[in-house]
Amino acid sequence: MVSSAATTTLTDDFSTKINLDSLSPSTTYYLDVLVNDTPQLTTPYPYFKTFPSESESADLKIVHLTDFCCIRRYKLSPTNTFVNAGLENPDVVLIGGDFDHRNPSGTDQNDARVQKRDMFKDLYSPVTSTTFVNSILRHYPLAHMWDDHDYATNNSDKTYLYKSISLEVLNEFFPTYATSPYGDWQKFRIAQAEFFLLDSRSQRDPKKKPDNADKSMLDGDNLGVKGQLEWLKQGLLNSTATWKFIVSPVVFNPTTSKNDSWAGYLTERAQIVNFANQNNIKNILVISGDLHGGGIDNGNNSDFPEMLVPQSNLPSGTDISCFTALNIGKWSQGIYGSDTLSACQGYGVIEVLTNPDRVVLKVKDSNGESRLSYTVPFSP
Repeated sequence: MVSSAATTTLTDDFSTKINLDSLSPSTTYYLDVLVNDTPQLTTPYPYFKTFPSESESADLKIVHLTDFCCIRRYKLSPTNTFVNAGLENPDVVLIGGDFDHRNPSGTDQNDARVQKRDMFKDLYSPVTSTTFVNSILRHYPLAHMWDDHDYATNNSDKTYLYKSISLEVLNEFFPTYATSPYGDWQKFRIAQAEFFLLDSRSQRDPKKKPDNADKSMLDGDNLGVKGQLEWLKQGLLNSTATWKFIVSPVVFNPTTSKNDSWAGYLTERAQIVNFANQNNIKNILVISGDLHGGGIDNGNNSDFPEMLVPQSNLPSGTDISCFTALNIGKWSQGIYGSDTLSACQGYGVIEVLTNPDRVVLKVKDSNGESRLSYTVPFSP
């Protein structure tokens, strides 16, 4: 198959997206890129496998990687995280927030645009990001939403001056699902599982604002029916998927002390939980990151079963290695990591299984060893 051609320009930094149409479900495709009719790649070619049909029920495996480090900031030591995550042979790879920790905030619009574009180009370079490119980027479908350190800078919120540039560059340099004009929240479905990827930054009220009905992480600009909070509620309500995953860049578990997480937005958090309970919406799970360590809760503390995914490749012995919050909170199935500067690299695995319907959550270390595991039974 040959796709349609696309013309790039200096204005968009010679980037483009090419749509691949009429693909068959559950099929592996190999690809090459032609620039001015000249092939750019050689064997072995990059490949990807398309999703099963939404009408199917299938056994699925999803890998979650989050909290990347820190090209141009540290000299990174080798890690096995990406190699072993790739060996899982997932159906899709979720990339959580802080795709890089470089804080591309910019001194003006043009500088912000350059910094953000450079971040993606470094992440995609087989020179600076070798194992991620060769083990993940060239083999699996991807989905990604930002957090503070790739959206702008530490603890960024809706007041960031160049948030429109963040969305512009994300849509230039990453194959997102449909986003709104206001932020990068998005959803997609694979077989019997639907994923709601949250934007925890561009619509967030400042964390110092009193926690009441006027404080929001998802709709600080009061967009109402056009906003993310209503999008999430109606998406959960109308979903026909067996399993509904809320993928949050920040921790949902309210027992953590980090006020930059949902613990600082408890009023809105309660609204989401109460909406699900009042409408009898079952089989909701939360996948989160940001604390740089791992944890699993069965729902006793998090209201929904939640897996906290550890950081991918942050180096040990730095101020950003493990558990940025000293009080990690309560996790029924345990934690992976500590509140000291010890290494806790790894990734998360989500197995959506049939006969019987269930979801298995696993926190794995960089060597692919399972550190935490929990099976979520289907609730009819």
